[in-house]
Amino acid sequence: MNASPQRSVPESHDYDDVVIGSGFGGAMVAYRLVASGRRVLLLERGDWAVRGESARDDVRGFFQWTAGYDTEA
Repeated sequence: MNASPQRSVPESHDYDDVVIGSGFGGAMVAYRLVASGRRVLLLERGDWAVRGESARDDVRGFFQWTAGYDTEA
C-alpha cells in the first residue's frame, strides 16, 4: 500500500468516532476502533511521521505493525 496521509479533512464528515492526538495511545485507540469496523477521524497537529524515517527501532516496528492502515477512510 503506497497511500500517503492526507493533509486536509475529507469533505465527508460521517464518522463514528473522533480521536484527538496520534501519539501511541491515540494511534492504538484509533487502530482498535477501525479494526472493529468504526469510521474514525484521527486528528493531529504535529508533523507527519513517515514510515521508515525514524531512527528509533520501536517506532519503525510500530509502523511495520500498522502497515495495513488506511489513510482515506
